[in-house]
Amino acid sequence: MRVWRLITHHADKDHALFWSKQNSRIAIGWGAIGNIRDIGYGSADDITAAIRRRYPEQRNPHLGGSSL
Repeated sequence: MRVWRLITHHADKDHALFWSKQNSRIAIGWGAIGNIRDIGYGSADDITAAIRRRYPEQRNPHLGGSSL
């Protein structure tokens, strides 16, 4: 059995969790890089590079490529 735990890291955590439940979706951060399916990134490294470009102030872009 797999169990997923949803932890919202957002300025308004309650709203983010409510939105996720209402829409049956989980939005994983770094939305400014666009829909990874539509853009067609070639690798996890390409996604990481896109996150670094769009979110230069973030400390965690290295997690994005492998997560997405």
